[in-house]
Amino acid sequence: SHTVAGTMDNIDDALFTLADKANNNALQSHYFDSMREIRLKRQEIETSFKIGFIEAADALISRNSNNNTRNTTYEISDVGLSLVEHDDLEESLAVSALIDKLTAQCHSELYALDKRIGFLLDKDDLDSADNPIGPKTLCTAFKSACGVIESGVDIKIIVFKLFDRYICEGIQALYQSTNDYLSTNGVLPSIATEIKNGQMP
Repeated sequence: SHTVAGTMDNIDDALFTLADKANNNALQSHYFDSMREIRLKRQEIETSFKIGFIEAADALISRNSNNNTRNTTYEISDVGLSLVEHDDLEESLAVSALIDKLTAQCHSELYALDKRIGFLLDKDDLDSADNPIGPKTLCTAFKSACGVIESGVDIKIIVFKLFDRYICEGIQALYQSTNDYLSTNGVLPSIATEIKNGQMP
């Protein structure tokens, strides 16, 4: 929620800077129009993110608890390349790259968190992609919340880049504090020793 707020707080400055540097009036108007749209839709985006994240997390908890392994991943080969679908593919690739970046950045924290959340869900082999509070859940919820932005895929990519900046600043601390809380409350405290001894993959 703080990450989304930080993103929204700074989108005006980012778009104003781009408008100031625009080399033609049409592009400048595009950035100013986008600023106005996002200002009007800010509350909707933030609320949608919160609701979407909670719903996605609940769905993953339910799916993992029921051992339902139905594959909901869409392959790129399944997607047509109409103009709208091409834009959606561009957004999806940007979000997938961010998920991969956060997963790599938080490797040790996620290793422990996946084990602990998996333990709580009685699923020993829980993957980060199925972690209810993992990067995929967070980033996918944000992408979905930004679906209300109609200014174009270029504007959404700018918003995603700002989200990238702010989520990268705090996500490791968030995952570490969650791990600390779970460990203190008796959920696999031995994982810390395992990581310290280099036993994780």
